[in-house]
Amino acid sequence: MDHIEADINADLQRTKKAIVGIGCSFVEGGELGTIYEKNNQNFLHVLCKKYLKSTYTPINFGKEGAGNFASIAKLFLYDIHWQDLDEIIIIFLPTGMQRFDVLRDDSWGIGKDFNTLWPNAPKNPGHGINWHFFNKWYGLTTHSVKFEILNAILNFQFLTSWATNHNAELLIFPAFEETYNKEYFQDILSQDFYRTENHELRLRNPKGFVFDYSFQIDLVPWDKFITIDESRTFFDLVFRNDKHYSSKLSMFDVITYQQMANNDWIMPKGHPSQRGHKLFAKRLFQNFF
Repeated sequence: MDHIEADINADLQRTKKAIVGIGCSFVEGGELGTIYEKNNQNFLHVLCKKYLKSTYTPINFGKEGAGNFASIAKLFLYDIHWQDLDEIIIIFLPTGMQRFDVLRDDSWGIGKDFNTLWPNAPKNPGHGINWHFFNKWYGLTTHSVKFEILNAILNFQFLTSWATNHNAELLIFPAFEETYNKEYFQDILSQDFYRTENHELRLRNPKGFVFDYSFQIDLVPWDKFITIDESRTFFDLVFRNDKHYSSKLSMFDVITYQQMANNDWIMPKGHPSQRGHKLFAKRLFQNFF
């Protein structure tokens, strides 16, 4: 057990109640300017400290760049004394579905346990050429939008199984992706993808036989997805308050045109500002507590 786990368990012994945030940098508190284990500016800490008067322990399992599997896996991998708690609330902010997580064998600990593959990752001198090729071949031979959705469905099953086994309440609010909806899943999984001998992806047209994924799509806990102020993502909730807001602009548009990020609501890399985290915490408290 490392010091982060020990600190969490010490506070849990006092409160017997936990609010756990899982996701990418939108949970961690990207661009807020504090180190990982002492990030007291993100929505979890504002919710627990300001609005819930420290009666819940905030557990921040967010990690910059992490995919959904790495986020959910933290619930299983660490020695947190879940069995001793009276109440557990999971706030899950699903991230980009293209991210694919692999466990690390050279490091361990919360925030140091996974590397993440990106299908179109640029060369990164800090990772070396072999890692670049690993990302490249993931993109060329394995990744597709169908692959993304099937992995997302499986990850949601891991999450709901954990929540059921631990009698935990679940709130799901995507970080920035608008594609977490049943209609999109149905549309993509109804298409007829196939791969060549070189594993290159192709779309068969006209379609041949397509497996009916209705059962798998219905396994997603759609009833646990929340809407706040008509927003279906954390990014949209915050960006609606920005003077540059347009429903047609995505987080990636804001990053591309950085002059749109005025550091009041949206940071230069597209993350919610501290003001945005405070708004999210306030709305969570008003709507769900």
